[in-house]
Amino acid sequence: MYSYCDQNALNTSKGDRLLLWAMRAWTYSVAQNHCPFRLLLPIFCRMGIVTSTIHFHKSMSLLKLGGADLAVLTSPPGDQIGEQEAVLLALWNQVRRGEQAKAIRTLEYLVDPEWVTNSFAAMIATCEEISTLRPDLFQTRKMFV
Repeated sequence: MYSYCDQNALNTSKGDRLLLWAMRAWTYSVAQNHCPFRLLLPIFCRMGIVTSTIHFHKSMSLLKLGGADLAVLTSPPGDQIGEQEAVLLALWNQVRRGEQAKAIRTLEYLVDPEWVTNSFAAMIATCEEISTLRPDLFQTRKMFV
């Protein structure tokens, strides 16, 4: 988490930037009483990961319903990664890398216990779909110079 906190989003992978933007856009859309799926779909389509949109939407919905404080996510287009955003990016990376125990502990910190399993499953589906369709998105690059 601390490798992301207060860092410039431009220093992360394309996949991290996509997830950061998507989390911000989803949260902003919900706060405006708009459908976030409608906002995300064109970008996910342009990125070649359209089928992962539903999994991402489900992941974010479960996190919110489970009690995660998503209201503190920075509205687009801020470059600096906030603390809650850093926690969520770290969680997405734990899920993507198959670090199940870490991801479960992070989810237990974010959501009520009865939401952990379903949230984790939705995040796995999102990561698997994105990794299958666009494995290049999470290629590592030199971070935080």
